[in-house]
Amino acid sequence: SSSSIAGTTNLLVNYGTYTLMGINSYSGITQLTNDAVLQFGSNDCSSPNSVLTLRDYSKLDLNGCLVTIFSLEGSAQTQIVNGGNLAILHGGDFRGAIHGDSTSLLVSQDALVLQPYYKNTYAGATTIEKGKLIAGGVHAYSSCSDVLLKDAAAVLDLNHFDNTIASLSGVGNVHLGSGTLTISHSGSYMQVFQGVISGSGGVIKKGIG
Repeated sequence: SSSSIAGTTNLLVNYGTYTLMGINSYSGITQLTNDAVLQFGSNDCSSPNSVLTLRDYSKLDLNGCLVTIFSLEGSAQTQIVNGGNLAILHGGDFRGAIHGDSTSLLVSQDALVLQPYYKNTYAGATTIEKGKLIAGGVHAYSSCSDVLLKDAAAVLDLNHFDNTIASLSGVGNVHLGSGTLTISHSGSYMQVFQGVISGSGGVIKKGIG
């Protein structure tokens, strides 16, 4: 749809593919079910006031766009795909999978729990501002993603689960619990982390940088 959606409207996509365009500000829910696909047709056409919920094998197609949502909820077997930058303002609980060589994830504030049914494979950056990114299992974090803790209030919480990321930089806090964080990047550039790492688990650094 190229027209704008405002007010307390709910956007329900129950089947097929729906392409969202325009400048949208609605505060109702955005819900996908029954294999439905929501595709973004332009930058910033998402509503930052809407909770996005994915169910029943549905898919969010970022389509290379800048997408900002209020919060994210999703069941197993749902997916977020196709590049772009997904900014989540107020956390949530996502049990689907995030894919895409150029897909990036930003957690602004509050807690986002990632518990993928298989594993997350997106290769864009993971940026945590003043929020918390909590692992709900192994493979919750993408081993292909560089993680930046941008603020002293930012938290990467392994929640006792072993996880792998590409690199770690910034400030903030890493909570290991009893989990092990593996940093796998083998690139030639230097990443600097000036925050605090706590817990009884461990950190494994591979490669250089």
